[in-house]
Amino acid sequence: MFQCRVAVLAIDGDRLLVHQLPGEPYWSLPGGRLEIGETFAQAAVREMREETGLEVEAVSVRWLVENFFDGTLPGITGARFHEVGAYVQVTVPPELSARDEFTGFEDAGDLHHELHFRWFPFADLDGLDLRPSVLRGLLARLDEPHVITTNDER
Repeated sequence: MFQCRVAVLAIDGDRLLVHQLPGEPYWSLPGGRLEIGETFAQAAVREMREETGLEVEAVSVRWLVENFFDGTLPGITGARFHEVGAYVQVTVPPELSARDEFTGFEDAGDLHHELHFRWFPFADLDGLDLRPSVLRGLLARLDEPHVITTNDER
């Protein structure tokens, strides 16, 4: 299955906002599929509005990542994925920064489920199952925008 995903980099000082789907052992960045005719920045703003109910502003596209993996997504089990991901850094409004943990909601097509959001200090990310796995290395080089990389987890 091929998808173009926009992932949101919400960074508040030394913390990163991640979310977890119900029943999943791993964490990932907020975001979702790019819609036809939408820019990466527009998609990042829309996804944050849909998932958190809050307005953010896109700052910049930080990375483009081509990712291959076997796995599951809500409604899709045991598939081979080819994903192009755009990682967009956004502003963090005070209402978002003030929430250490909170529940959001995914309502996209046939998918309707809660999302568990949490801020993690960068120092705690090493012990976290954060996906895609290439993200950990990119976050270590946060000051290097516009990295284009391929990650094949076969």
